[in-house]
Amino acid sequence: MTILFHNTTFDKIDVWKKTIKKYFKNEKIISIKDYKNFHDVNCAIIWNLPDNILSRLKNLQVIFSMGAGVDHILKLKNYNKKIPIIRIKDEEMGERIANYSLAQILNYQLNFKIFQNSQIKQYWSGERTPIDNKNLTVGILGLGFLGNHIAKLLNKLNYNVIAYKRNRAKVKNVKIYTGKNIISFIKSSDVIVSILPSTPQTNNIINKKFLKNMKKKFLLNKYR
Repeated sequence: MTILFHNTTFDKIDVWKKTIKKYFKNEKIISIKDYKNFHDVNCAIIWNLPDNILSRLKNLQVIFSMGAGVDHILKLKNYNKKIPIIRIKDEEMGERIANYSLAQILNYQLNFKIFQNSQIKQYWSGERTPIDNKNLTVGILGLGFLGNHIAKLLNKLNYNVIAYKRNRAKVKNVKIYTGKNIISFIKSSDVIVSILPSTPQTNNIINKKFLKNMKKKFLLNKYR
């Protein structure tokens, strides 16, 4: 088997290469510099592969995405939909996304933006009572690998957690909405964290109608 490895945007590329070689000791691993070997490539581990290179992988059987998204593959003109895409799931990635989501929730919940603007303008805007965790309902739009990490962290911190998922599922301490219940999900959420992948099925899911159904009292007070 010949594996094509390509990534020019992530850090620690050397670590990636060493790890791949460790687990595929008996396989040939090439980069896009090895043009003459493209016809031998069966597997590609990539992020932002040029479309003109993808067109030359005539015997490609599977693609591994090196990040949470797959849109960098789907948008390529020469992508063959019959070739399966597998997302690389990493626990550290889940932890980072969960921490980032929590940071944005706290930024709103504790009025950090308001206080920061006041500090820049050098005036005191007055005390503002923060919303307690137990009184804040966070809706997670998309409850896959990353969404589950976010839900677990928020549950530990005593937030009310709900989620919208295309298919039925059971997750401890998370009320899940499916199908046509998306409007109920939106109206029940104080904060919505979208963790959906960018695909034709999810394109424009957050639109004018979606935003109109969000709770107005939180939207009006946000970052005033």
